[in-house]
Amino acid sequence: MDPVNTYYRAGVEALRAGNAEEAVRLLGLALTVDPEHVPSLSNRAVALRSLGELDEAVADLRHAAHLDGGIPDVWRALAQTLLELGQADEAAEAARRAADLSPEEPKALGLLARVLLTAGRPEEALAPARKAARLAPADPAHVLTLGEVSLQAGKLEAAERAFQKLLALDPRDATAHLYAGMIALELGRPRAAEPHLQAAVGGMPEVLPAWLALSRVQRDQGRLDEAADTLELAAEHHPESAILEDELGHLWLRAGDLERAEDSLREAVDLDPTLSHAAHALGTLLRGKGQLDEALELHRLAVRGEDVEGWAWIGLADAIAFAPTLPDDLEPEVLGCLAAEGVDHQALDRAVRSLLARAEGVAEVLAGAPLHGGVARNLADHPLFSPWLERVLCTDPSWERLLVALRDQLLAELPVATELPKALIALATQSWHNEYAWPLPTLPEGLTGARRALAQALAGPLPAPGDGALAALSRLTRDEPAEELRLAAAVPTLAMTDDPVSAAVQAQYEEHPYPRLVSFHHKPPEPLHQLVRGLFPHLDHVPAPAGALEILVAGCGTGQQALSAATRYAGARVLAVDLSRRSLGATARRAAAWGLDNLEVMQADILALGALERRFHLVESGGVLHHMADPLAGWRVLTDLTVPGGLMKIGLYSESGREGVMAARALAAAADLSADADGLRAARALFHGLPADHPAREVLRSPDFYSLTGLRDLVMHVHEHRFTIPLLIESLEALELRFVGFQHARPEPDAWYDALWPDDPRRDDLRRWQAVEEAHPRVFAGMYQFWCAKHR
Repeated sequence: MDPVNTYYRAGVEALRAGNAEEAVRLLGLALTVDPEHVPSLSNRAVALRSLGELDEAVADLRHAAHLDGGIPDVWRALAQTLLELGQADEAAEAARRAADLSPEEPKALGLLARVLLTAGRPEEALAPARKAARLAPADPAHVLTLGEVSLQAGKLEAAERAFQKLLALDPRDATAHLYAGMIALELGRPRAAEPHLQAAVGGMPEVLPAWLALSRVQRDQGRLDEAADTLELAAEHHPESAILEDELGHLWLRAGDLERAEDSLREAVDLDPTLSHAAHALGTLLRGKGQLDEALELHRLAVRGEDVEGWAWIGLADAIAFAPTLPDDLEPEVLGCLAAEGVDHQALDRAVRSLLARAEGVAEVLAGAPLHGGVARNLADHPLFSPWLERVLCTDPSWERLLVALRDQLLAELPVATELPKALIALATQSWHNEYAWPLPTLPEGLTGARRALAQALAGPLPAPGDGALAALSRLTRDEPAEELRLAAAVPTLAMTDDPVSAAVQAQYEEHPYPRLVSFHHKPPEPLHQLVRGLFPHLDHVPAPAGALEILVAGCGTGQQALSAATRYAGARVLAVDLSRRSLGATARRAAAWGLDNLEVMQADILALGALERRFHLVESGGVLHHMADPLAGWRVLTDLTVPGGLMKIGLYSESGREGVMAARALAAAADLSADADGLRAARALFHGLPADHPAREVLRSPDFYSLTGLRDLVMHVHEHRFTIPLLIESLEALELRFVGFQHARPEPDAWYDALWPDDPRRDDLRRWQAVEEAHPRVFAGMYQFWCAKHR
């Protein structure tokens, strides 16, 4: 008998009997006799593959294919083995050869589709997947492949049809139910998704994403108890899942159960300290409770992974701003935060100053010692120094004095400097941010070119376009203002009046658009009801329109409120109006830079908005009404524009909170100071020189003091009213509005309220807030920032 066939048949029998090692030995003997025996090579490859010896199996299959390239089974086996080795592109070529040899064979076509899918080429996989499913319509494997390929190729409707067909073949197929549910969610049909997800968790309780998707469907329909039950049941199958605990924590947050939210989020962080989402949420929760040091550590934890998202940096910035103590090793996180886009870097001002003050000799200069070269170099070379000045407005009088001294020293050295000092460019950027509020410098003689341009940029905008080291400064001080003026000219007028106070306020803001923005948070969108209930869990009604969420920002200034509304509220369509075209130009430029198409800016006087037919679910007007001749008249117009049951977010000056400002206003008026740049610099010098106990010196604690625009708005405004809490009560009653609650930047005001009335978690009693203000007169030093609701 032929020894090759004898060994071959024995090897195949061993393989069929499950003895792969014996099969390899016997088939190897056959190949010793005939090294080109293709059946022995292909069957030995099968045995080697079952033993996990994939490289050896590939070698046999390649050899077999080389000897006879017309055997589809060899190419299929080679494709499958290469796929197991992670060589997807080579596997795709082998699978294609098999399909070419058997163009009507569903197995070959299905394998090609699956290999191409694994190789990340779903578009190429569509044709063989469709053909395989057409040739074998009752084979679940090919229908499943078609569904998965269609899904990865973005053909959601086709994928949905495939999985529905799979369910027709087997209504209990949990995998098909899972896919069908996920696709229905993606197509915006949560109600259709829910029964599929219910079947998926019943058939595959070990698949956590199915539980999470089901709970989110229930949550988003307001069925919070059912969503919680789903997650609790999921925890029985996934008892150590940090993601599940994180999801539970966020669900409890939405339900207003802060105690259970904290427990779940702590469990999530304990299980997986790298879970940024949980650390961020827990830090935010603790910050609201006043546990500021622990909150900071959690937010630091949230930014320690790779590819940190913007919301994590925002949380860290806020935690740094409020933390009572700052760790010595905070510098890397502060640098990361300064580099992150979409963050209000102003929140980092105190932290950067604290870290810079630890450099050798700096504390002594801040205390009044003269600035010498060593300290100047320590500061100029510090990694935080330039990013700070470029992205943050310095709001400290001692640091301002130090920076002016450093500016003058670097400016004096500029004629002999080997290159344009980076620190001096940063100081020129800071000068732009504060609108050249510092005492103007004396420029050295004989400077030319870029050196002269930089020196001039310390006292005014860059005089000519700059490139190289001055390119960023040129964009900031020349290109962006020019673009804002161009956009301001194109802003349409909606409705204006001839009210003299409105005209005076408009003139002020055309000269000094307010606020002077350097940066602000770009937070991810969330539904209005979720955001508001996070602030006020007791609120029984929040607008939830079927279409767009209509928002009016009345008095948008340079855009902070408008851009925040357009990005923060999911599904929002925002109309932002202001008296000042220059302010609207700044808003329009920022909206274009952020790519916002849901924000419309128009020039309008609030008093003239009564003719507007559009109605709004949310009206925001912060720091505007108190500059009108009759604030209540303007507020009434805005109330009429609010839908029944709609919300208003209002900001109004507090009489007791502005006592220091009023003292400063009186001093400025007595000194007969003008509201131009020279008069405002003179006012700053006047306030800087006041005794420490003078009530007007309190204005130095306001961030507005540190720019000319801010200072004018603070102490030289053409018109302002101030409110008291009794007047707020009277106004709300007159407008038939219900007070919902104050929104505070810091946790202390709520803590003071709670200390007086621990059994009133709603904190919506204005008369009780009056007692808080009497005990803490500066509690509303910024403004009364509050929400109210229009009766339904």
